[in-house]
Amino acid sequence: MGSGDMVTFNVENELNYHLGKYFTLAPSFTMGRSNVGVSETASFAQGNFNLFLSPLGSHKRIDFRIGGGYSLYRVSDAYMSGMELVGDEYVDDYIFSNRTSSGFSIIIENSVQVTDRFLIGFKLYTQPYNNGDLNSGILMKMGLKI
Repeated sequence: MGSGDMVTFNVENELNYHLGKYFTLAPSFTMGRSNVGVSETASFAQGNFNLFLSPLGSHKRIDFRIGGGYSLYRVSDAYMSGMELVGDEYVDDYIFSNRTSSGFSIIIENSVQVTDRFLIGFKLYTQPYNNGDLNSGILMKMGLKI
């Protein structure tokens, strides 16, 4: 997220709306949290609006697609800035920060329909933001067709 590497556990909810055989609109909402990396703790909420192209068609058992779109996120993190002696005990001092930025997404993903309603797959993505932050990773995904 621009200030150094963080390993983050994410949960993403995405709704796909097919626009014919080759295009899909996919708004999503992601929440993530980490306590591994440059900050003691960090969390974020993110909204995305993406458009995908399925060059082989999206109504098949295997759906390979590439896409991108708009992303907006808010990060809250905390890190230890020092210690001070209060009485007979040392107390940790923390700095808390919040930031919001917008950017865009570049995504490659593939999913396989296991049954008529259940699918699994992966998503490889990068999201450069206007403030210099960069969010990149891979997500394992599973979903239900409704």
